[in-house]
Amino acid sequence: MGSEVAARPFWPALSEPERRALGGLAERGTFEAGNVLCREGDPAVRVIVVLAGWTKVSLGAAGRERIIALRGPGDLVGERAALRVRSRSATVVALDTVEALIVPAVDFAGFLDGHERVYELLEKELYGRLTEERYGETAPEERIAGHLAGLVLPRGHRLTLPVTCQDIADFTDVPRADVEQIMDAWERTGLVRRTPYSLTVLDAHALQGGTTPPARYGWRGQNCSIMFTDVARFSDPSRDDRDRLLVRQVLYEVLRQAFEDAGLDWDAVYREDRGDGTLMVVPPSVPTSSLVEPLIPHIAAGVDRHNRGAAEGVRVQLRVALDVGPVVPDGNGVSGEALIRTARLLDAPAFKKELEATGADLGFIASRFVYDSAVRHSADPRPYREVEVQVKETETTAWMYFAHGARALHLRGDAVRPSPGSAAGTGTGTVFAGPVDVAGDLVLGDKIQYGQ
Repeated sequence: MGSEVAARPFWPALSEPERRALGGLAERGTFEAGNVLCREGDPAVRVIVVLAGWTKVSLGAAGRERIIALRGPGDLVGERAALRVRSRSATVVALDTVEALIVPAVDFAGFLDGHERVYELLEKELYGRLTEERYGETAPEERIAGHLAGLVLPRGHRLTLPVTCQDIADFTDVPRADVEQIMDAWERTGLVRRTPYSLTVLDAHALQGGTTPPARYGWRGQNCSIMFTDVARFSDPSRDDRDRLLVRQVLYEVLRQAFEDAGLDWDAVYREDRGDGTLMVVPPSVPTSSLVEPLIPHIAAGVDRHNRGAAEGVRVQLRVALDVGPVVPDGNGVSGEALIRTARLLDAPAFKKELEATGADLGFIASRFVYDSAVRHSADPRPYREVEVQVKETETTAWMYFAHGARALHLRGDAVRPSPGSAAGTGTGTVFAGPVDVAGDLVLGDKIQYGQ
């Protein structure tokens, strides 16, 4: 049912000398059920190692809690505090009595500097969290099984979790009624045992299967929306490995949150990690227009939120490319000419040069097909500018768009395209390109005069 699981949690993966060294920097703390270990938006000043008990990691959105992870014995919580992050990205709450080591963030960063092997372990753990299987378009039973196996198997094959059916429903995005039906069936077959406030997995190996992720998706050979992302200057010498770890984590968090905010199912998206970016295949059931508007503005806003509180070495400038075409999954991933074409858009020299020149948070490049079929009908096309793409064997035209936060940048030249009925449409008037500031009766900004 599930897939391969991660290696041992952080704490048991350390050697005895490493545990002594880290323990010497820490204070022990106890958190009762319901206690908050850290809160979304609070200053990130400490790192927590869970020694016993379980916690839930959640985000607050639109007045509701969304559980994004469960962390238990041996897990590291709040490691972003050691990676130049100034505020918490999520809230962590104890599900039962939690015993933990609490390490000041600056001390944990120093510990990593002096223990290269531990830093490598942390890097692998963060990579696993970034790329963990989300069981997108799978049956609810397989989705729940995969998540539970991922929690239990690194710690054995049998484990009691202090979770309710509602917790599992929130964590797996499966309706509670379906969760209860699945648990009833599993209990009858001896896979689990339940109380009102706990779930004991009796045989995690029976929940684990070997389905290759792409094979689960039902869009073989169909026209899918293809989106590539890439962090500009990811390998720049001004960044160190710790910076790059954080930037990768931020990238996935921004994308996940943007999909949620846009009302799109993140778990339905097939994803491949590309080191400094991602490949995402969105199923045909999702209109491409929804990836233009509202998704792109939500991604830009997420990058802006991060950058406003980030140190220079971990600021993010993101490139995004979008096209549509047939995609074929196999046992090793996905293939198709449309994937190559979309990757070429992302690497267009003029697009990369313009992003650097504008200093925008986000640069978005859409194929001509996406522009004609989606941008012109679902978004304001005026901030877009046509661009020639010549990369390797690919020669085509596309349309690019840049944004600071949720604010689109109007580029010079072809970027300004007056809408019907505007002043420019009558042959006279002024259209502004770029930032516009109003001070008294003086307007500051680049402008193009029509009919003068």
